[in-house]
Amino acid sequence: MKVTIEKLGSVEGADIDVKPLTILVGGNNTGKTYVMYVLWNILQRRFSANLGFLEEMASSLRAKGVAQVNLPSFLSDHLKALENAVADGTRRRLPNLFRGSPELFESTRIKVDVESEAVIEAATANKFSTNIGGDFSKRSQTINADKPASSDTLTITQLSKELPLALVSQFLFGVFANMLIKPTAKDVVLLPAERAALNIFAPDLDTQNAALLRQLKRERVNVGELIEQLTVAQYAEPIEEYLRLLKRFPRAVRTKGLFHDDALELQKKIAKVRYKVDKDGLITAQPYKSDAVLGLHLTSSTVKNIYGLWAYLEGMAEPGDCLMIDEPELNLHPDNQRLVARALARLVNRGIRVVISTHSDYMIREFNNLIMLSQAFAERDALAQKYGYEIDAEALSIDKVSAYHFSDSSSEPIKIESTFGIEVKSMDDAMSGLNSSNTEIHFALSAALGV
Repeated sequence: MKVTIEKLGSVEGADIDVKPLTILVGGNNTGKTYVMYVLWNILQRRFSANLGFLEEMASSLRAKGVAQVNLPSFLSDHLKALENAVADGTRRRLPNLFRGSPELFESTRIKVDVESEAVIEAATANKFSTNIGGDFSKRSQTINADKPASSDTLTITQLSKELPLALVSQFLFGVFANMLIKPTAKDVVLLPAERAALNIFAPDLDTQNAALLRQLKRERVNVGELIEQLTVAQYAEPIEEYLRLLKRFPRAVRTKGLFHDDALELQKKIAKVRYKVDKDGLITAQPYKSDAVLGLHLTSSTVKNIYGLWAYLEGMAEPGDCLMIDEPELNLHPDNQRLVARALARLVNRGIRVVISTHSDYMIREFNNLIMLSQAFAERDALAQKYGYEIDAEALSIDKVSAYHFSDSSSEPIKIESTFGIEVKSMDDAMSGLNSSNTEIHFALSAALGV
């Protein structure tokens, strides 16, 4: 999937090709997080649209009660209209996504391009079923879309003629838009840069809001208006969604998921604690080789930062997901930044799409090592063994990686070389400047001291 964004915040233009590993890199205040949030909105299917051909299908459904759609033909005919609807629906949602004034996004433009062959192949190969209503076996559901695996035909059944046509049209749009997005992401999780603080304060926020709501009900005030003000967040939707995710973690981590081994590696090598979450959502951490059990607020910033990624991998992650992390290097020593880069590469190679924004030269350089190790050369295995790399699990094929450099007004794709990897000029210039100043100051001081 390719997403083009124009005039969004400080970003004049960005063309992002969402690969298995997509890296957004550049200076502060250059729009990386804004772009990531727009990608999240698309992959989360947070959009709606009114399309004439779907309104016609909704009218036909009301009259006939059933429709059969040949997916290869339908998607080929309407792919561009669906892409445009996804893009326009996302653009119209920007004030909600960012919790900002509509005037901020009046000039923003978004374009979405999907790979038609991949969309049609996935749509016909995979089983699909969704509905509005209750249990279909009890004939209480109002509308159902169903397709067996390895079939070209989608069957849509409407049992209630009382359902508004606008709602049926939106349901149909959701069905086909899902088929556009699913090859890129079956599900998507975003870990925001604020995650360490959210991990600590989320339970307190719930408790305080519940207590405040109870008090408000006792007063002669416009309770409805106040409740709306309390429940509408004053921060971007991805942060609000992460708070919801924290509520799901206690149940999710009770069962070891498909990526339990990766979660365990995070615990052992980076956090160096055993995470535990009770049924009430209380998070504790027990350091290895210690009997002490600490509340998350008593742990290091690394432990706080890694918790969300651990919980996602422990109980929720599945192949086909998209994991988005805003600044995965936060609070981490350079050694741990490198370990996180390798952990993310393992996830990519196991079928999870990863999108990150980063300022970390250490992570970029580690990704470069993994890209170079994907090439066959004489000393590769010996070097991998010497430095502890697992080639089969961690090496990154160059065609799996895209990277973009953000500057004050634009985003440019970074050429990725198989013999070197990702070259980030702004990072290289910063390191070169530091090395030059350090060397010149050192020799000037040594000469002055006669050393």
